[in-house]
Amino acid sequence: MEADPEKWRRQKKIEEFILTKERVNLRGKLRDDDISVVASALARSTTLKVLNLGGNGGSIGDAEIKLIADALLSNPNSALQELNLKFNNIGDDGAKYLAEALCHSNCKLL
Repeated sequence: MEADPEKWRRQKKIEEFILTKERVNLRGKLRDDDISVVASALARSTTLKVLNLGGNGGSIGDAEIKLIADALLSNPNSALQELNLKFNNIGDDGAKYLAEALCHSNCKLL
């Protein structure tokens, strides 16, 4: 299987933004395979304060929310204060994962 250079560039840009910016707007811009990059970068980010992942309905469901919640839990140095997840396909399980993450001391979301 050949590597997709466009996909690689897009995902490197997402990772770079999350690791270097204070505000990142990915509203409606994610593809199904991008969320693992978002989660990996969130687990390492120390500067990002606001992340908009709204409007990615087909790309963010319960399994993807689990990745994001795990990333939030694993990063004690996270500066993230605001996470927009509006207009996604988050069900009961995804809500449970988020609730568990929000109760953890590593999570600083307001």
